[in-house]
Amino acid sequence: MTHTYDPCQTEVIEAVGGHHLVLAPPGCGKTQILTERIRHAHASGIDYGDMLCLTFTNRAARGMSERMQHELTDTDACTVYVGNVHRFCSKFLFDNAVIPAGTSIIDDADAVSILASYLNEDEMSVIANRSRHRAYAQVFQLAALMHQIEHGHPKALRLHPDCLTSDDISAISTLCRMQGVDFTPQAMSDIYRHTAQWRELSGHGDCDYGERTIISKTLTKMNLAYEYAKYKAANMLIDFEDLLLLTYDALVAADGRHDD
Repeated sequence: MTHTYDPCQTEVIEAVGGHHLVLAPPGCGKTQILTERIRHAHASGIDYGDMLCLTFTNRAARGMSERMQHELTDTDACTVYVGNVHRFCSKFLFDNAVIPAGTSIIDDADAVSILASYLNEDEMSVIANRSRHRAYAQVFQLAALMHQIEHGHPKALRLHPDCLTSDDISAISTLCRMQGVDFTPQAMSDIYRHTAQWRELSGHGDCDYGERTIISKTLTKMNLAYEYAKYKAANMLIDFEDLLLLTYDALVAADGRHDD
């Protein structure tokens, strides 16, 4: 079957060098165009094994693989890596020994189970309670966000920045003011890693009952996030956010810089 491409599609197919961002709505033939781009790149001298095709879902990856098998008749076309982002990150981390071979990947249900056990709560009740489940999610997201803050990831790339609510920001700001320190990533990291000490210090500051209540809630959330991160490290576990963050860290270390 012969396909005819418009100028915009041809530009995608024939793009060379540099970085390219292609934005397209559903149903516009992205899979076909990307398959044709792979064909064109190979005809231009690029080995299939040096190509990488990432999707956001397993379903999209399967669709891309099936289209390639149908459209590309070369026997070595199957060496193009096709997979979703998390699968690629997992392969990269294990293949390059960034994480130990015995590391296990946990899903959201596993994460809930870990935190519920720590809090002595019933995990099924947590899952059934939308508000409680959301609170758990904020703990997991905060653990990922603090990893990014401590590793100097650019703000534009940080996952789940909204897991730090306006109350949390206010509480951290108040704690810093009470201790006479600037509100910096270093101060946030110290609070995150030493919530017990900061809780004790907050009891001697000049803040009212409402401020103390907000501070207490924020310190509890930060402590839970830290304990969750510690549990994963102690038991050789990583979650889906870790897959992204650890891959980013490794690539930045190899490249020697963060992209702004």
